[in-house]
Amino acid sequence: CSALESIVIPDSVASMGSHCFANCSSLTSVTLPASITAIQYSCFSRCSGLTSVLIPDGVTSIGDLAFYLCSSLESVTIPASVTSIGDYAFAQCTLLDGVTLPAGLTTLGYSAFYRCESLTCIVIPTGVTEIGDGTFSSCTSLTSITLHDGITAIGGNAFSGCDDLTTLDLPAGLTSLGDLALPSSLASVTIPGGLGTITASMLSSCQMMKTVIISEGITSIEANALDLSSTGVIYFPRSITHIDENAIDTQEGIAIGNPTAYVYEGSYAHQWCVAKDEYNIVFITD
Repeated sequence: CSALESIVIPDSVASMGSHCFANCSSLTSVTLPASITAIQYSCFSRCSGLTSVLIPDGVTSIGDLAFYLCSSLESVTIPASVTSIGDYAFAQCTLLDGVTLPAGLTTLGYSAFYRCESLTCIVIPTGVTEIGDGTFSSCTSLTSITLHDGITAIGGNAFSGCDDLTTLDLPAGLTSLGDLALPSSLASVTIPGGLGTITASMLSSCQMMKTVIISEGITSIEANALDLSSTGVIYFPRSITHIDENAIDTQEGIAIGNPTAYVYEGSYAHQWCVAKDEYNIVFITD
């Protein structure tokens, strides 16, 4: 259907099958009926001429690859009825911006918005408790994302390649953070205590950090876990009982100065910083 330019689907249609309009590269206009409840698998994938889509009220799910590689898609209206957005649903829609996720959304699939290079901001609804692998990976214009404290898991590469994202407030309830989940451009981060251990893979992609706040509840920092600017600041909690000798790369010799460590006097972190002899130590007072 490479020559199809527009389509109006009548209300008599109750469902549309998988790949229904896939590869209709000339399709620029589609009117969807109020009678459908789902956008099926790969339904509009590779419709490279499609610029906008109004999804009707009553649709509850947007399937895997539903609008994959719709390279001209600039806007999509997602109704309040949608509770699920599938894997790669809007992946590589490179012109897509201004997406508002509905309040009732509970499922946000893997790589759902991968390489949406024009997306600038996003708010995650409170019903979503997990952000899958690669969900916003390579969204190179993303400058703001709002995460709520009910999110417990962020998958690997979830925000990797988001080169304009310099700050990100990780949810207080986070218990799982996947490998290379955060962007290399991140300058500051607060690490929630529910993670327990800061592993080598969690933050290894973050190489420009100037401020690191480690929350109470973190007990261990593994080798090669953090890269901290030589003029950066790090806050250690009382709860830490182990820090690997090579846990934190302070980029010594790259820039003049020593990082500042905020510690509780007499704590394990205090003793570790003294032994390292490369931190300006400031005591935290409650």
